[in-house]
Amino acid sequence: LAGRSGAWPCGLRLLLLLACTVPAIWRCCGRFMLLLGRVARFQSATRAAAAGSAAASRSGRVPPASRFPWAHYLHTSAHRHVSATGVGCGPQEEGIAMPTGGRKRGREEASDTSAGEADYVVRAIEAATTELCARLGEETFAAPVTHVYNPLEYAREPFLDYVSKWAGKGVEQTGSLEVLLVGMNPGPFGMAQTGVPFGDSSFVREWLRVEGAVSAPERMHPKRQVYGLSCPKGEVSGQRLWGWARQTFGAPEAFFSRFFVYNYCPLVFMEASGRNRTPDKLKADERARVEAACDEALEALIKTLRPKVVVGVGKFAEKVSLRVVSNLESDTGESPRVGCILHPSPASPAANKNWAEKIEQQMREMGLEV
Repeated sequence: LAGRSGAWPCGLRLLLLLACTVPAIWRCCGRFMLLLGRVARFQSATRAAAAGSAAASRSGRVPPASRFPWAHYLHTSAHRHVSATGVGCGPQEEGIAMPTGGRKRGREEASDTSAGEADYVVRAIEAATTELCARLGEETFAAPVTHVYNPLEYAREPFLDYVSKWAGKGVEQTGSLEVLLVGMNPGPFGMAQTGVPFGDSSFVREWLRVEGAVSAPERMHPKRQVYGLSCPKGEVSGQRLWGWARQTFGAPEAFFSRFFVYNYCPLVFMEASGRNRTPDKLKADERARVEAACDEALEALIKTLRPKVVVGVGKFAEKVSLRVVSNLESDTGESPRVGCILHPSPASPAANKNWAEKIEQQMREMGLEV
């Protein structure tokens, strides 16, 4: 039959070929699976070793659970201590540039450690504000709010330049900050233009020496244009606050060695007329959601900078600072003192006469010498 059709010899040859090759293929597959198993076990062991090494480098201090992915940057800083020499000491963290190289002694070693602390602060604030923007970006607001600006997004470059230049000065020199000044939210001619709290454009450029490109909000109000660092209109609140700092301390390095300025809420709320609407005037449900996000960001900032005193610039900022510090104290048993100074806004009659003298008196009553 095979001879007649001519098909059987070919079919038999194919069967014989399969009979010889299938077992070999099966053995190769088995060896490949065995190799994959060994690779998986090696990766598992490597991760375990890395985790053990990181835990050891942190001296066993594991940060508490948090909903923020950057919590290990922030919470561990609350446990840092100051050595007998006054230099801030702390464990090396993944993703944080700490001093490397040979062992150094004396001032050189102290300088490197302080620089590491300052870099830690900058990276933590950058991560915290990124998370804050992500949360606030999900919110919507009903009338009378028609436009919302977030300068931490469109003026991100000058904001980060401000943080990079000045946020770590106090920590760098003493291991912790003396005073954290907390404002309410951006003014339309201040931070809304420059990304810097109380950011009058001339002071931001000339005294703070902040640089960076500014784009524009997604929806710009026709009466509230954004000009960036070249904004021709000044902000009175910023001129008063930074003017006082320049008059009192001279150089910004001297001011930021003791102080840092931060705005509790980064959003600017506007009505159809272009009128500014402050966060305390939002509807109750909107305000609750905004404050929940801003509270967590402020708490993280306090844990990072570890200020001795948190000073609210105005009553609203004092109120939210007290709430955040109270929660912090219940969690850790430690907290800074909280005080208040008069807001420099020209809308406040009390601020329009001798504002600098009044806030210096308020600071002295808190035990702060300026």
